[in-house]
Amino acid sequence: MVGKLSGTCPLCHDARFVCEDHPRLAWPDECNCGAPGKPCPVCNAAPGRPRLRDGFVIDEEVDEELPGENR
Repeated sequence: MVGKLSGTCPLCHDARFVCEDHPRLAWPDECNCGAPGKPCPVCNAAPGRPRLRDGFVIDEEVDEELPGENR
């Protein structure tokens, strides 16, 4: 998809994430090496939860309890 991306962030092109192994590539649009994404250090570096791009779907269910916590 290189060349089809646009946006205001010069690094991730508003994908808001870059590849952990190839941090100069937007994730997942420009890199499909299989490595996870990490928040873009240019536009998504604020403390707290990273901003997700429009249409992002979380595919993992999160358990609210901490490991080792008594149930």
